[in-house]
Amino acid sequence: MNERTCICGKMAKFNIGTIDFSVGKTSIVIHNLPHFSCEFCEYVSFDPEVNVDRALRYAYQNGLKEIDFKKKGEVSMITYKIDVADELKREIEQAIEDKVDEIADGEQFTVICGGKAICGTRSGDIVVIERIVEKIL
Repeated sequence: MNERTCICGKMAKFNIGTIDFSVGKTSIVIHNLPHFSCEFCEYVSFDPEVNVDRALRYAYQNGLKEIDFKKKGEVSMITYKIDVADELKREIEQAIEDKVDEIADGEQFTVICGGKAICGTRSGDIVVIERIVEKIL
């Protein structure tokens, strides 16, 4: 379904994009979030299957500024505790998806991506990127 009726009566269109949220005094950005947006009143709504509350709660409780709401393979979210350029994020996400079966739940891991060591942890279907080592000896 590409459209549905908005609360204002106009049609809201389906999008996948970035949405900024405020949780208390904390700003959290969710990338690749499926949503409906109305161009007329700018209202944004979500399907019930899109668990935005869970994603926001996880980000807030773990001190994350932004998360990526993806549904690929076994990993539904890749989150970042550090600032990462968008181009590098795409490379990291691909490297993680390629190795997701080798990453044990609840353990720290390192994935090599473009000559950099990407360090993080996996908790169920959520991967948290904690640090990037620029030079590998």
